[in-house]
Amino acid sequence: MPERSQLDSETLNAIDTIVEFAIKGKAMPGCQVLVAKDGKIVFEKSYGYSTYDSLTPVTDTTLYDIASVTKVVASTQAFMMLYDQGIFDLDESASTYLPELVRTNKENIYLRELLVHQGGLFPFIGHWKKTMKEEGGFDEKYYSSKKDKWTYDHDFIPGMYTNKYLEDSLWKWTIESRLLKMDQKTGMYPYRYSDLGYYFLKRLIEKNTNQQLEDFLAENLYNPLGMPHTLYKPLEKYPKEHITPTERDKYFRDTLVWGTVHDQGAALMDGVGGHAGVFSTVDDLAKLGQMMLQYGSYGSHKYVSEETIKEFTRKQFSENRRALAWDMIRIEGNGGTSDLASPKCYGHSGFTGTGIWIDPTYNLVYIFLSNRVHPDANNKKLYEWDIRTRIHDVIYHSIMNFNPDELVFYSE
Repeated sequence: MPERSQLDSETLNAIDTIVEFAIKGKAMPGCQVLVAKDGKIVFEKSYGYSTYDSLTPVTDTTLYDIASVTKVVASTQAFMMLYDQGIFDLDESASTYLPELVRTNKENIYLRELLVHQGGLFPFIGHWKKTMKEEGGFDEKYYSSKKDKWTYDHDFIPGMYTNKYLEDSLWKWTIESRLLKMDQKTGMYPYRYSDLGYYFLKRLIEKNTNQQLEDFLAENLYNPLGMPHTLYKPLEKYPKEHITPTERDKYFRDTLVWGTVHDQGAALMDGVGGHAGVFSTVDDLAKLGQMMLQYGSYGSHKYVSEETIKEFTRKQFSENRRALAWDMIRIEGNGGTSDLASPKCYGHSGFTGTGIWIDPTYNLVYIFLSNRVHPDANNKKLYEWDIRTRIHDVIYHSIMNFNPDELVFYSE
């Protein structure tokens, strides 16, 4: 019961009202919501359906494309483990570890700057456009309708495969991309949220582990932590019916994206990006959130040191609200947290309509997963109506409204 962790049940029930309003208003077809406090799940519900045709109800094992939440539950977790082993120095340039950056405009970008989105990288570059013909359609250099083990062996969409060397082209295009304008007074680049820094992170991790990112995470984090529903390329393990579809892509893939990653860049990396590509459930993410709250420990296993967790979850620069990869509390309406969250609260949101927020002050984990981009990513109601943040508000109000006298009732 919520009261055992000092939350008010009646206040928490307002989450139902907010979610039902969002589903009725077609901000999303369904969602999963989980709240954990003091190491106990105090609220967990699945709402609605995977699609608006109301055929497949959302359950606690329904898989969601978590989009940019991948940054903090995948690549950042792997990077923290390697940092813990002394492999990386945050105040070294990326070119120290990636020699191909030497004598490029990326040579002097420091790892700390990359992780706080302050490395001068553009917010978004549509690399996928370079893989299309000028007159439209897929370029045969990069795509084939026939799969073979020598070249075109990466699943892209049903009936279409990508060249296994395409990721090297993406990396080359990223290295060659221009940078933002540096502030001449401070000698620093402005804060601009960008996926491109996580192209670097994935490259760093795979080079130093001699493993694919998804394999390293499965072996060292997801499997030992008990997260069976957290993975890249879920169709290799689960039927499509267990996964929520995302967008009906009319400009690139010309299909309903279902079981493959929504993000275009990650789709060109065989579905495995440092910035996107992971699918998961609220139950699985709650375990990772609790591990973070417990400063790297879960069960009898130590995944990351307390010092590393503290370093990665603190604000790094005065004019930048970010911790290392993690977002912090919102400033002047920007960010995903409740205004009631503590200054130590950190988390991340995802384009598909997802989010995870961890508040050490309240020993609190809040996770929200939806597919608000189905069937059209231009549906912005979820964040125009601030649904995720309003639910976060309710959680803090339930803590404030807790009545200790009610504990007598719940102990009977």
